[in-house]
Amino acid sequence: MKTFLHKSHFLSIIFLLTNLFFASVAFGQATVSTDLLDYRPGSTAIITGSGFQAGETVILLVEHVGEEPAGTDPQYHQPWTVVADSIGNIQTSWYVPTVEEGDALGATFLLTADSQSGAHAQWTFTDAGNANDGDGTITVLTAPTSKCSGSTGNSLTFTFTAPNGKDFNAVSELTLLVPIGWTTPQNTTSTNPGFISLSGTASAKSIYSISGSLITITMTCSAGSTVIITYEGGGTKVTVPTVGTNTIYTFTTQTKQNGGTLTNIASQPIVTLNANNNAGAASSTPTLCINTVLTNITHTTTVATGIGSPMGLPTGVTAVFASNTITISGTPTASGTFNYTIPLSGGCGSVNATGTITVTPNNTVSAASSTPTSCINIALTNISHTTTGATGLGSATGLPAGVTAAWASNTITISGTPTASGIFNYTISLTGGCGSINATGTITVKANNTVGAASSTPTLCINTVLTNITHTTTGATGIGSLTGLPAGIAAAFASNAITISGTPTASGTFNYTIPITGSCSSVNATGTITVKANNTVGAASLTPTLCINTILTDITHTTTGAIGIGSPTGLPAGVTAAFASNTITIGGTPTASGTFNYSIPLTGGCSSANATGTITVTPNNSVGAASSTPTVCINTVLTNITHATTGATGIGSATGLPAGVTAAFAFNAITISGTPTVSGTFNYTISLTGGCGSINATGTITVKANNTVGAASSTPTLCINTLLTNITHTTTGATGIGSPTGLPAGVAAAFTSNTITISGTPTASGIFNYSLPLTGGCSSLNATGTITIRPVPVATTTPSTQTICSGDAIIAIVTNSNISGTTYAWTSSVTGNVDIVPSIGSGDINSVIINNTTATKTVTFTITPTANGCIGTAITATVVVNPTPNAVATPTIQAICSGNIITAIVLSGSVGGTIFNWTRDNSSNITGISSSGTGNISGILSNTTTTAQSTIFTIIPTIGGCPGPPITATVTVNKEPSFTICPLNISKNTDPGVCNAVVTYTSTATGTPTATLTYVFFGATTGSGIGTGSGLTFNKGVTTVTITATNSCGTASCSFTVTVLDITAPVLAGVPVDATASCNTIPVAAIVTASDICDASPSIALVETKTQTPTGIGHYNYTLTRTWTATDVASNSSSKTQVITVQDTTKPVLSTVPADATVECDAVPAAATLTATDNCDAAPVVTYAEVRTNGASTNNYTLTRTWTATDVASNSSSKIQVITV
Repeated sequence: MKTFLHKSHFLSIIFLLTNLFFASVAFGQATVSTDLLDYRPGSTAIITGSGFQAGETVILLVEHVGEEPAGTDPQYHQPWTVVADSIGNIQTSWYVPTVEEGDALGATFLLTADSQSGAHAQWTFTDAGNANDGDGTITVLTAPTSKCSGSTGNSLTFTFTAPNGKDFNAVSELTLLVPIGWTTPQNTTSTNPGFISLSGTASAKSIYSISGSLITITMTCSAGSTVIITYEGGGTKVTVPTVGTNTIYTFTTQTKQNGGTLTNIASQPIVTLNANNNAGAASSTPTLCINTVLTNITHTTTVATGIGSPMGLPTGVTAVFASNTITISGTPTASGTFNYTIPLSGGCGSVNATGTITVTPNNTVSAASSTPTSCINIALTNISHTTTGATGLGSATGLPAGVTAAWASNTITISGTPTASGIFNYTISLTGGCGSINATGTITVKANNTVGAASSTPTLCINTVLTNITHTTTGATGIGSLTGLPAGIAAAFASNAITISGTPTASGTFNYTIPITGSCSSVNATGTITVKANNTVGAASLTPTLCINTILTDITHTTTGAIGIGSPTGLPAGVTAAFASNTITIGGTPTASGTFNYSIPLTGGCSSANATGTITVTPNNSVGAASSTPTVCINTVLTNITHATTGATGIGSATGLPAGVTAAFAFNAITISGTPTVSGTFNYTISLTGGCGSINATGTITVKANNTVGAASSTPTLCINTLLTNITHTTTGATGIGSPTGLPAGVAAAFTSNTITISGTPTASGIFNYSLPLTGGCSSLNATGTITIRPVPVATTTPSTQTICSGDAIIAIVTNSNISGTTYAWTSSVTGNVDIVPSIGSGDINSVIINNTTATKTVTFTITPTANGCIGTAITATVVVNPTPNAVATPTIQAICSGNIITAIVLSGSVGGTIFNWTRDNSSNITGISSSGTGNISGILSNTTTTAQSTIFTIIPTIGGCPGPPITATVTVNKEPSFTICPLNISKNTDPGVCNAVVTYTSTATGTPTATLTYVFFGATTGSGIGTGSGLTFNKGVTTVTITATNSCGTASCSFTVTVLDITAPVLAGVPVDATASCNTIPVAAIVTASDICDASPSIALVETKTQTPTGIGHYNYTLTRTWTATDVASNSSSKTQVITVQDTTKPVLSTVPADATVECDAVPAAATLTATDNCDAAPVVTYAEVRTNGASTNNYTLTRTWTATDVASNSSSKIQVITV
């Protein structure tokens, strides 16, 4: 149910929404449209749109175009609202009213959509004028599978589809003329138009009021009949022609107030009575080979419309039906005799097409009984192949010469004596039967053995690997016991070759024989191998030791087997080796010393052998340079001087050493040590003794005398920072000076030409006793003296800098010095209009300063110290004097909404550089900007209460810590809306008798200025308005309620759902009362209807339960319970029941009993066979009993014959015949 807005309020709502939402730019290009361009009155238009902002409210309105009348009731032309989804799309619907509902027919409508963001879209459509709507269809979905007299279970289903997606007019009627034997038509569509009436017997008429775009009707026949379907609209009828499954029939309709008009179609019956099916004999009964194409077999049929699943056809063969003919075709892939059956379908009766197909299998042949290998010219053991199907052999190919093939009694026999060798793959073709197949196999005929000559006749050294010798063979399969091979050599057979290999371990000439084994004939492989012995060499004739560069006595080695020598290694330089007559001779003069282990390889012969030995060559004596060439002071201990030696065993006499110094020999080293007692330069020589050669150790020792230094040239007194007159000291022996000590800062010492010079400008005061160490030469000696330096005064002030406010006295400037008794004189300076009192003086400074400008001014005081007649460096002290500042705030008063940024309060003054410090009150109720700060004031203020609040900023101007007079600025903070009560989700049942409910709730909001409340419904109920919407009517289902509170400071939303539940079950009508009936008079199930407050067409389900009566007799006494259950779309349901008691009390009826008779004893008739019928039991049981009553004699008696018929309910009846004999 939609909630519509009254048109008189439309403009005011637009104005309200414009003020509530300040967004004014549309999101993209908005569009709106309907699903059709034209609608019939009473139908529903589906409206969709796009291009809106997500979540915004869109107002829709449908109006007549131009001056068209709106009808007597304009309720369908009121605006309503929807909310755009997350991507800016909308979807809703609009009911197209009828004339009866007060609207005009044949109208043109204008649909408009306006959103709160300013988006606007339009669309036009019409409401079904008199224009032709186009073609619709009648489609037969299923037709009866059998249309035969007496058949059952045949159903017919068809649909009516309106043209161009339109709907049938609600007042149109579908009339079904139903013949005897057909069930009442059932409408199975979801639109469920509803049954109106059923009357008549021979041609019952079912009338339906139809609407919607698709109507589906199903009916079932119980006997052969004709069905005529008629669609009535405006008096014109159409009859559907002969039925065919999925056949489509076209009609044309024009939508009118009283229904549609259909173009007539030729009137023919849908279902007619047909004759029984018939199938003719097969066109042939073929015999064919497997896997060959079958010549088509055909059966001519009448009445049938198709065939069922064939049975008995060979694999690969299929049957198809077309033009009253069954065609059997394909390629059989299985052999045998196939008796097939193909059932006809459609038409009447159960008829099969039958026939026989014989499929002969293909010929077969087995594998060969053997695959022999034999020698040439040896008789072959017979080979056989078993065959089936074939009647003989064709040509045989591939058999060896001397071998043939023959066929008899389904067997191929191969025999003979092969006269050629090789591998023979034979093929023998079969003749007769089906298919093409060959017998195949292999016969291997081996030739006589052969063996080739040796691949080589080698000569090799003992214990060396033999290069393989091979003999190629044919026919052989191995070798026998071999003879004549040298130890370490063996022979092997593989792949028709003998391979001789190994390492001989004995020397000599070896003639070998290797017999061949296996296969055909006997033959040997023969050859020769020669193995040579290894070389030998004797020890050296001597192992000499000699001096370098002296002639070596010859050394000799005796050899066997070798024919020469290779390159010797390890001989000393100057020594060589030569080979002759199996002897190696080593001789020469060694020019290098050391121990030489030599090796001379033998060449020729076998194996690797070397002549080895040792020669020792002693080198000449040597002596190293002195470990040092020292210069020492007289009478000081000499650091030992050493000379390393080789070869020598001692020293001779030493010459040139200074007095007090000596030389000694030990462990191949000469050591020189002692304390020289004379000065000078000493060149010494020490001769070596022992070893080879003559050599001396030589070196130099320098011995120096002690240093001297004279007194200072002056002992001065001077003032600090004045130039010192040079002071000098004369020296001997020294070569320089070390680091001076005791010199005043700024004074330094230098050494040149045996003189020390002291000079500079002292920068420190005091008495300085200096010491200058001499460097170089011998002994430790210092130059010493005294310099006296007087200080100058250094002044300091406290404080040196300060800042004051204009008109204040300065903090007293106190001056001190490093020298007691120092005096101080001072002056002052400044630019601009500044008064200093006093401005000049001596001693401490205590002045008052007044700044008469608007800028900060700096006053400088210059102070000069004097001590003992010396003037020190002047110093300064500064005083910064700030002017008096003022402040101006812009604006001083403003009002904002809570959470917004204030208009910045700009602070200014006449004094540059002024700092504006401020504080703020009421920070407990207003948050955001801090309670204090500096400079211009800006930021967000939030009101934490529900009423308007004010905060006052107090601003104090300051420059250099000097304050000016304070000022104030005030900001009032209003409050945005907020909900104090937002309902929880509400669930309520529908009100009695209606499919909706009136729902009340409470929702309140606060804010300053006072907030305005509006509501929007979305979901099962749609609409919007002023207020909360409480107390309005909500449709069944879930409605989302959004309440919005708005004032000049913003909006707040409260959302919840209202769920209206349908718990009222449908009400059934038309359920019959309980009844009692016989088995053949059970009434058909009644057509029951149901009504529901929310569901226009609740579903109705019928369940029948059959319960055997416990006390009843037979299965025709039972209780039939029919339960109708109506269920609405909310799954509410109600049920009603009818109980039918079925009782069988009718007795069976016997057929006619023969009349009583009197007969002779030899003419007594046989008992008749009687039958019986029953209203419920199709086969009642008939029993027979005969009673003989004797008379006066045995040949005079009475026969009483009684027949009794009993049904399953134990109802019985009897008949009697009396025969008098």
